[in-house]
Amino acid sequence: MEFIRFISLILYDLTAEDTGKDTLKDNTWKILNNALEYGSNTTIVAIFNTLSNYLSNYIDDIINIISENNSALRKHGFEAVDKHNALIFLSELKRYNTTDLLEYLDIILNAETNGFKKVKIENYNIKSVVLRDVKETGQEVWTDSECLFVNRLYLESFK
Repeated sequence: MEFIRFISLILYDLTAEDTGKDTLKDNTWKILNNALEYGSNTTIVAIFNTLSNYLSNYIDDIINIISENNSALRKHGFEAVDKHNALIFLSELKRYNTTDLLEYLDIILNAETNGFKKVKIENYNIKSVVLRDVKETGQEVWTDSECLFVNRLYLESFK
């Protein structure tokens, strides 16, 4: 979310400077928050596609702005961590030779190419649960449907 806010504000400055008009709304953050809160996949995809299109033209400019600590960054009050994280994210996009944010998310979250272990619920093992005990490692759990996760510590109280 911070990356999207960061990039959309920098892109807003760049496009307004290049075209002399507001071609990218600076309220992308608010729109995305509303989309996430109210479950609008179409809006989220539209925002990602818009940002991806602008990134294809401006990714190198944004990297230069961050690297040079340009006044555009100070204007928006970005912290060092914002700049650092955005630079890492943009570098990763370049490494994967894409500016398509949805394509990039598919690359880094793809279960098959990233070695995720798929387990049917019938074969699920309690050791897969992320536990608080440091001695037990646990795993991240994703599902393909709605579910309710209950902290193991509270499970006994439900029985």
